[in-house]
Amino acid sequence: MLEANTMVNGGSLTDDAFQPKSFIVRIEDGNFFTPESVCTFKKTGRSSEKTLDWTKRLVFDKSPYPPESDWKDSWKELWMTPADENYWDCKEFVAYSPKMEEFKTAQRTSLQKSTSDT
Repeated sequence: MLEANTMVNGGSLTDDAFQPKSFIVRIEDGNFFTPESVCTFKKTGRSSEKTLDWTKRLVFDKSPYPPESDWKDSWKELWMTPADENYWDCKEFVAYSPKMEEFKTAQRTSLQKSTSDT
C-alpha cells in the first residue's frame, strides 16, 4: 500500500513510520512552561520566550513523532540537533494560556477600534 505512494511527506519518511503505534497519554492541568523554554533555561539560566502560563499539558510515554530511525537520512540531516533536542524526541505539549487569551482579546479590541476610526 505505501509502496504505491512514495510522495507521502515528500519522501522524507520510511514506510516504518506509517505503522500503527500505541501510546500512553496523560492530560494535566496546572501551570507549565513550554518544553523549549525549559530546555533553554537549563542551558542558559534564562527563558527563551516571554513567560506565559500554559495551563494544559499533554504528556506521551514516547514521542508521537516518528523516531529518528524512521526518517530518511537525506532529509534527517537537515533537522539534526544535539541529542534529545530533535523534535521527534518531543513527548510534552502545552496548550491554553489565559495570558494568551488576554493578548488575543486586546488585539481584537485594538483592531476593532482602528477599523471603526476609519
